[in-house]
Amino acid sequence: MEQVADVFLETVDLNILSSDNLSIDENELRHRLALCCVSIHKIVIETAKRFYAAHKRHYYLTPSSYMDLMKTYDKMMTQTKQEFLVKKKKICFFFSVF
Repeated sequence: MEQVADVFLETVDLNILSSDNLSIDENELRHRLALCCVSIHKIVIETAKRFYAAHKRHYYLTPSSYMDLMKTYDKMMTQTKQEFLVKKKKICFFFSVF
């Protein structure tokens, strides 16, 4: 799962803040995000087991469930970046007026 996340996250643009003062190792960040995704998926698996034990109903997890998690992260990251850039633009405009 970790390798799948690492490969998927290679295509995700993590460069939200472009600043010379900020030095982030993007490879390290991608790897840590991959580990987070693996942890989330494992938690969902354990929760599904508890759900089955309590309610005798299966919650199926498939490889496509994991890929959906990765796609959701990418979508949320893109939305957050767009919102951030809009707010940054407003703040820069506000301070340029004064």
